[in-house]
Formats: sequence, C-alpha cells, structure tokens
Amino acid sequence: MRAYADHGIFVLSSAYEGCPNVVLEAKASALSVVALAIPGMEEFVSDASGILVKDRTPESLAQAIAAASMRGPALGRAGYDEVQRSHSKAIHFEVLESLIRKL
Repeated sequence: MRAYADHGIFVLSSAYEGCPNVVLEAKASALSVVALAIPGMEEFVSDASGILVKDRTPESLAQAIAAASMRGPALGRAGYDEVQRSHSKAIHFEVLESLIRKL
C-alpha cells in the first residue's frame, strides 16, 4: 500500500480481470480510479469514485486520466468512503458471521 502514497490516480488498463482487488486497494488509499469498462468492473468503480473507459483506445484512456486529474481528489475520497461502507473488515466479518449462523 505504500506505493500508492505518492500517487493520486490509479490506472488499470487490463482488458481482462477476475476480481480486481488492486482496485479496492487503490480506493482504500483514496486514489481516483481509471479502468477499462470490462465485465464486472462496475461493481468496483462507481461514477463517484472513478472513470470507466468504454472505448479501449490509448486516446480514450488518456482522456479519462486527464478527466480524473481535473476532478481532483474528490474521486479518491469517494472511493475511500465506498470501501469503508462495503469492503471493510467489519463488514466482511458481519457477512461471514451471518453465513455461519445459517449453517
């Protein structure tokens, strides 16, 4: 996580991802996120916390990075808040406990 400290934007230009935990790490570090709009990515990146790039061209990616830069730290703060609300340890423990109680 220390590597995130010197940056303001996290870019994931991968065309294929399973479960991009690295996006959650970036959001937990209050970084704005720019990623390709691949299947499932909308579960990790909201309009408030980042920009999903539909057109997979270098120009579109560059435009999204510039747009994220212009929006400033607001995207990163929103991403941090999202992670705290939906992916914190406490939330995961609550879900796990609920599943165990159903056994």
